[in-house]
Amino acid sequence: MQKFFFNFNPHLSLFAVLIVLFSGSAFLNSCSSGKKAYERGDYYTSVIQSIERLRKSPTNKKARANLQKAYPTAVKYYIKRIDDIKKTTNPFKGEQILSCYKNLNALYKELQRCPSCTELIETLYYYPTEETQFSKIAAEERYQAGLDALSKNTRESAKAAIDHFNRANSYSPNYKDIAGKLTEAYELATLKVVVDQLPVPTVTYQLSVEFFQDKIDQYIAGFNQNKFVKFLAPTKENFRIADEIVMLRFDEFQVGNTRSTDRITEVKRDSVIVGTIKLDNGEVKNVYGTVKAKLTEHRTEISSSGLVTMKIINNRTNSVLVHDKFPGEYVWGNIWATFNGDERALSNKQLDMTRKSFTPPPPPQTLFVEFCRPIYDQVCSSIYKFYKSR
Repeated sequence: MQKFFFNFNPHLSLFAVLIVLFSGSAFLNSCSSGKKAYERGDYYTSVIQSIERLRKSPTNKKARANLQKAYPTAVKYYIKRIDDIKKTTNPFKGEQILSCYKNLNALYKELQRCPSCTELIETLYYYPTEETQFSKIAAEERYQAGLDALSKNTRESAKAAIDHFNRANSYSPNYKDIAGKLTEAYELATLKVVVDQLPVPTVTYQLSVEFFQDKIDQYIAGFNQNKFVKFLAPTKENFRIADEIVMLRFDEFQVGNTRSTDRITEVKRDSVIVGTIKLDNGEVKNVYGTVKAKLTEHRTEISSSGLVTMKIINNRTNSVLVHDKFPGEYVWGNIWATFNGDERALSNKQLDMTRKSFTPPPPPQTLFVEFCRPIYDQVCSSIYKFYKSR
């Protein structure tokens, strides 16, 4: 076992000591001879670790000894496994055999890139023909499994078919008519959803309604949390082919409910200089007293609110899958003040209020947009939760 020595410095922080210890551990792991992997039966990793060690240190005795026993053992293991797999009825046994040949060929290529390794191993085993042969067999297995899944004509079976076809393509690119079959499978697996935003029966706030609708349209246009969900525009043809319909409707809304209040407060402050007096000796002194004022606070609040209903309906059975209501509210406020009396009776905050004046409220369309913002967030969140895993 390789050992590490260092002089302990009493001023060295615990953190620094841990760094040294962990660095040593990482170094040992990166330079493993492969013996431990061999002992736990991971012959592939054992060979790879020995090769990596010998590339850095060609004369390392432990790595040389381990490689000489690990590589033949790995070859024997994979050949035996191939024979065992051939005797099974596993529908994807070609795929499993291909994995064995790929590992054998990967070991061969790694050994070829290590001169000190090839000096130790008398015979290297390479199976390019078998890898090519079983790549096609594995592709055919997955292709047939894809056809079988696709024939069941359900969304879930179509998703399984896509997985099979993609695996077949990975073994043999552009295998048979997989491109067309994938298109067919995606069409069946994809949930087609129409989002229908019912118009608000008013002209006054039409522009604001369009703003809300545009925001929803932008969200669903960028929805990419589930590749098997496709949102469609509310056209006659799309209503016909849709699997589900998301219906959004303003149940109610109120814009511009105004509430104005005035609050009168008597304020005063003691010990305020109210004048001066001259003493007999000619000295001038301040005269202190109480000053008063009447402060009137003017407050105007304009509240706007609305309620949107969202229903998600199965277009085939007309059953309701989701029925939610989303409220939104926005309150615009304006506060200012006037006073009569001595301004010295007022606090700094009260003085600031008297310097303000009435501010005209935003136009109704702006108020409509503002109360729609929290509704928009709730609608998008609900759509995301419902369709992210469909």
